[in-house]
Amino acid sequence: MRIWHGESDGQGTFKPRRSLGWLWMACLAVLVVLGGWPAGGGIRVAGTVLALLILAVVAFFPAMRYAVDGDEVRLVYGPLLTYRIRRSEIVAISRADLTPTLWAALRLPGLALYTVRYAGTGAIRMCSTRAAHGVLVIETGDGRRYGVSPREEERFVAAASGGPRG
Repeated sequence: MRIWHGESDGQGTFKPRRSLGWLWMACLAVLVVLGGWPAGGGIRVAGTVLALLILAVVAFFPAMRYAVDGDEVRLVYGPLLTYRIRRSEIVAISRADLTPTLWAALRLPGLALYTVRYAGTGAIRMCSTRAAHGVLVIETGDGRRYGVSPREEERFVAAASGGPRG
């Protein structure tokens, strides 16, 4: 389903849909620590370091946002991830229910980051609080795809696709 709504001034910052993805990550961090703690030594240290890295991802969850500014759309997850898309390169924006593959990626219920492979679609650069269902996919002329989940979907689509397009 293609979504191209109206004209816009091409400005705005958009928050993602609400999600408990941060909670899944926090629980994963706790499980990693608890799993490695009884082993002691190097396993305990490695588990603690891994848990701290996971908690760093959790800490930046509130910083996820989508910004449309002039000729650019930015998908941001704090300092950990920024995708920049020239608005003139956007050829389609559509809502999709995606089928994840078994390939490893940072994908949990309520959070998908970085490049995730999907069956029938291929690689999608994700910055979304949805991992599979109801993802807004932005396609560019060179075949790149980006997955987002803006809370104000129609307003985001209008801002990203309307207005001056370079």
